Amino acid sequence: MYSVAVPGGRAPGLDDFADRVTPVGPRLLCQDLYRRFSADPDLLSVPVVDGGMPLGLVHRGDFMMRLAHHFGRALYAKKPVTVLMDPDPLTLERTVALESVKATIAGSRPCALIKGFIITDGGRYAALGTALSLIRHSLAQAEQHAAELAAALDAARRAGAAKSAFLATMSHELRTPLNAVIGFSDLIAEQAIGPIDEGYVGYARAIREGGDHLLSIVTDVLDFAKVESGEVELHEEVFDLREEIERAARILGPQSARRQVALDVVPGGPATLLADPRLTRQMLLNLAGNAVKFTPAGGHVRLSCGMDADGAAFFAVADEGCGMDEAEIEIALQPFRQIDNGLTRLHEGTGLGLPLVKAYAEAHGGTLALASRKGAGTTARVAFPERRSAAAERAA
Repeated sequence: MYSVAVPGGRAPGLDDFADRVTPVGPRLLCQDLYRRFSADPDLLSVPVVDGGMPLGLVHRGDFMMRLAHHFGRALYAKKPVTVLMDPDPLTLERTVALESVKATIAGSRPCALIKGFIITDGGRYAALGTALSLIRHSLAQAEQHAAELAAALDAARRAGAAKSAFLATMSHELRTPLNAVIGFSDLIAEQAIGPIDEGYVGYARAIREGGDHLLSIVTDVLDFAKVESGEVELHEEVFDLREEIERAARILGPQSARRQVALDVVPGGPATLLADPRLTRQMLLNLAGNAVKFTPAGGHVRLSCGMDADGAAFFAVADEGCGMDEAEIEIALQPFRQIDNGLTRLHEGTGLGLPLVKAYAEAHGGTLALASRKGAGTTARVAFPERRSAAAERAA
């Protein structure tokens, strides 16, 4: 990368990347400038300045061509350089933004890239701008942007590490007392030590429900923090999806009964695969829990699994809830986003259920697909890659 030292700590300008070409006065003879061009083959152009104020620009190519003409020396050698200068060169103040310079040159003065242009500081000559100086300026800006991005990335990494450490601490600090609240409220509600007033039993059950809900939220947030930091680890085993579906149905049975929603396991054959059973169970519980939550009383939620035509295992959760359109599906798959309709406002949550399922499916190399229609329910399908079923068969 190209960098430049700027004196006095001031902001860099065009002249800091330009050529410091010594200008000439308007009375200098052409023969003297000819000798200067001849002595310096890299000199592109020479500014003509009077009292610090730019008058014009003599371009090497035009000047040398005139003097190389058969009668050029006789015509111009003894005349001042002003007769061969461009009296209206592109002139830019040093503080002009680089993008404005590029736009001006591209729009109306493209010859400035070949002949150069004059850079001023407060109206007085400062330097000769060239295509090379613009490249230098662009490289310096790119270097600055790269440094800023690197600093921002480093800050983000440090913030991410701090967040991970905080969440790891909160995992213990929140879950431990919550488990105690849930456990003791359950003992009170069950009257394990002895009978108590029914009013207190109701309070204990309310405490238990609140504790369960809060623990669910905390767990979702902590799990998603692991996903964001790339810390999802797969502990793979060979297992049958059918067994996990039946287990999820048993766990969610009380919830579906309270909501008067039928939770059915669709008959089917075994679907074995090599995967993480805990994360698979979590995906099932998230999808089926959402389905039960958003299905009205008297509706049905169906859990199924199987093998597709390619021999890949999958499971699906179908409900008879409110359904979603394509825009709402996109929102539902975004972390901490929830669809804003009357039914969803009745149910609290973090908006992390579907993003977690998607992340866990992708961690297995699989996919989450949602098929939904407003007022007609939703079917969520998690498909695993065929290699996981093949690995399960080899292990068996």
